[in-house]
Amino acid sequence: MRSWIVGIAIGLLLSGSIAQRLWVVYAPADAVGSSVFPRLSKNGQVLATSFTFVGTDYRPRPALWRAQTGWQFLRADGSLTSNWREAVVGYLGDISYDGTVVTYMGNDIRTIFRWRMGVGVQALPASGQHGYAYLSWDGAYVVGHYGGYYVRWDAQGRMERLFAGE
Repeated sequence: MRSWIVGIAIGLLLSGSIAQRLWVVYAPADAVGSSVFPRLSKNGQVLATSFTFVGTDYRPRPALWRAQTGWQFLRADGSLTSNWREAVVGYLGDISYDGTVVTYMGNDIRTIFRWRMGVGVQALPASGQHGYAYLSWDGAYVVGHYGGYYVRWDAQGRMERLFAGE
């Protein structure tokens, strides 16, 4: 019994020095739905998901959450806004290590876009038969599926076939 109590006491002491903070993040008040697959940046500082709102035909808006700013939505010019009406439309795909690069799928779930903070939106060429794309840690590369092949898009949007799938 004593060892159990000592174990809890040591655990509590250690948790204060090495544990991460627990954040309770609420959806925007007027959101009626969100993505079932939110993403957390690898540095643990940015949460990303998509929200739907009444009056939008349930078209999703990708959003980023930071402790300093709360929820902000992606704009086509590479900036962020707290007004979802100014945001791009699409389903969140993936997020880079620090949350400065995001992929999202257009409302048709076929076209993949790369959004870069301060740069803007880039439609990836020849995306149209796949529905999901993953980012490299820094957002420089996007990997997805197109025409029965795995492909990679570089920072300029050039596509390269990776695997023939044969």
